[in-house]
Amino acid sequence: MAQFKAGGPTQPGLPAGCLGSFPNMTQCKANNWFIGEPDPCKPSQIPLPGQQVYIQDAVNFCINMPDPQSLFLQSLFYSQNSLPTFVQAEGYVRARCMGSYIAPGAIPLPVGAIRTAHVVRTATYMQIHGKMDCAAMGISCEMSAPGAYDDGGQYDDVGFSHCGKEPYSGVDNIKHPGWPHYVEMGGNSEYCMRVCAAGTQDSGGACDVRLDTAGCTKLMGVQFDAPDGTFVFEDRVAGTTKTFDVPLPEVKTTAPATTTTTTTTTTTAIEPATARPGKDADIASVAPTSAKAATTSKAAPDATSTKPAASSANAGNLKNECASKSLSLAVLAAAFFLL
Repeated sequence: MAQFKAGGPTQPGLPAGCLGSFPNMTQCKANNWFIGEPDPCKPSQIPLPGQQVYIQDAVNFCINMPDPQSLFLQSLFYSQNSLPTFVQAEGYVRARCMGSYIAPGAIPLPVGAIRTAHVVRTATYMQIHGKMDCAAMGISCEMSAPGAYDDGGQYDDVGFSHCGKEPYSGVDNIKHPGWPHYVEMGGNSEYCMRVCAAGTQDSGGACDVRLDTAGCTKLMGVQFDAPDGTFVFEDRVAGTTKTFDVPLPEVKTTAPATTTTTTTTTTTAIEPATARPGKDADIASVAPTSAKAATTSKAAPDATSTKPAASSANAGNLKNECASKSLSLAVLAAAFFLL
């Protein structure tokens, strides 16, 4: 079942008694990751407004992040003067946008939350990866134990019947007609996301959803060594590269430099954002003040580099035990319903 209880609290946008979409993991494992019964929390529209992502360039995009307006997250984290990690918010996401376009139901990214962004466009997918300031984003990058980078997670549009944790999320069709899939990983002050054409979620596909514990470097062949303030759009179809100058405030969170350093975190609760879809663009993350475009002599190949990172933790590789995390989240959800 999704997070449903007859007569229980209701998350706006979902049917009565529904909080989110996180599936019953015990049931999923027992049934070979398949749920045969109907989803009691299926909304009238999928993708649900507020959970739609897109990528245009390095300063215009929406990515899913923990939802500061989620009743579940508010009760279990924000109201307790703590912040959820990326993985703890699986099933309770909200699209957050940089640039003037705010996807339906989305809210702006906090200014300074995105520190770097590298966008690549190919004929079959677009991808973005970079560094984020977890404190500015309003999430925790705290480790459960020293050296255990288990704050990573994955968001994607896998359906309810196949135990997808964000089955109501998806791609903004206005920006990516015909590209219905996305896969996103985050944690340890790093994030990455791909938007892909249909039929790309299986093993080896551009939006392979089975690499949630392998990380961004495995899925996308990316590195996280760009200097703070680097915003680049690499169009491999047109054969051009454009860089953007984006003014940023000071970093609130000290990101780890290696896989053995400790992340500085915040324990201050955040107030829910209140932006309206397509409105309040003036409070969105700052737009670029200037851009420099450079045309290459020929388009770069579609394949991304597979060189392993020497010192940067892989965002999706931060989950030590997916099963134990899923169980922990299920326990939290059960506790919420008992409140």
